[in-house]
Amino acid sequence: MTAVAARRAAAGIALVFFLTPAAAPAGDFEGVLAIRETTVTREAILRGYAAAHQGAAGSAEEVAGWALGLSPEDVSALQGAGTETAEQTIYIKGSRLRADTADAEAPFGWVLADEAQGRLWMVSDTERLYVEISAAETQRMIDAAMDQARAAMAQAGMPTEEIERAIAQMKSGLSPGEAPAARPVPAPLGKRARIGAWEAEAYEVRAPGRRIVGWVAPDTYGLRGSIERLERGMKEALGGAGNSEPDAEEALWEKGLPVRVLTLRLSDGRVTGLSISELLKVEPGSVPDAKFVLPAGYKKTTLADLVGRAGGENR
Repeated sequence: MTAVAARRAAAGIALVFFLTPAAAPAGDFEGVLAIRETTVTREAILRGYAAAHQGAAGSAEEVAGWALGLSPEDVSALQGAGTETAEQTIYIKGSRLRADTADAEAPFGWVLADEAQGRLWMVSDTERLYVEISAAETQRMIDAAMDQARAAMAQAGMPTEEIERAIAQMKSGLSPGEAPAARPVPAPLGKRARIGAWEAEAYEVRAPGRRIVGWVAPDTYGLRGSIERLERGMKEALGGAGNSEPDAEEALWEKGLPVRVLTLRLSDGRVTGLSISELLKVEPGSVPDAKFVLPAGYKKTTLADLVGRAGGENR
């Protein structure tokens, strides 16, 4: 598996989770969404900042503030080395979700999830293959990994009590002595703008290693409950439980429908990268059941095999 293929696989799954609301009543939205995700490297951000400021380098705080204020037009001007863009069309119906990617280099063309079944499928039409992931299978893999870690620690002579404490920390995602982080709170920035088809208000969320600016519109579609239910099922299938870090993007759902989210990654105060998620359209309406059916004749494979095939093609 090449680094590029692995990154594209992770990005493809992550993009499905762009709309990630906190706990909410179950909803019944049916229809189609279009989402675009742009990633920008540190080098591209610094290059863009210098171009916008007559070659000036700028402090870390100045660069961060500039990056979080980028408009869609500004991002388009950055296109080139150090930027990648992927789009997905997402179909939602009841407990089912399908996400089609327009990224020709992704290892799979679409993802199908069924919250009721607790299963997720990644499908490659090019290879006529699919990967199936279930909560039970994921839990078995996690348990096997923990058993291997437990055996290695025992072989190293670690006392049983310390081993179990270490295993519990691994499952929780916490470092030794670390307490769960407080849930981030969105702070209004006092800015309003038209973002695509929506009148939106800006909020900032700060979390360890990230600064996030989200443009939020009223959720007139009732999307929050539907996607929360689907996202919960997909997280279970992918073994998402146990992440101790509160989802800063989730906090934006408390204010409405996130239509544009800029996430700036930081390390020791330095900007290391930027991701921009944009909701391009929401079209309520009937979605054919056929959209949520695996094609006949496709063969089941493993994720490593599917990503490895894509990696070989993209070397």
